[in-house]
Amino acid sequence: MAADAKRPNKFELIPSVLLVLLGGPTFLVAAYFGWFFSTTMPGFAAELNQQGPSVAMAIAGLELVAQAAVTWINACIAARCHAVLYERWFK
Repeated sequence: MAADAKRPNKFELIPSVLLVLLGGPTFLVAAYFGWFFSTTMPGFAAELNQQGPSVAMAIAGLELVAQAAVTWINACIAARCHAVLYERWFK
């Protein structure tokens, strides 16, 4: 049991079904937030240029940065699941 606890977790060790169940939703989250940013950021930038910096804009900017981090993490997980599944199924 101690040897299993020290073994690093790798995507290659996860069964294909679990990779699909993990990769699918993370791709959908990343795609949704990507769409969200493409529709929100131009308006946010225009509003910031018009009003100038303020506490409210700083808070909104920090919230967008946090959401961008969530998007990036989900996109990385989805891409890794895709790469492992592609390697298994198509090569």
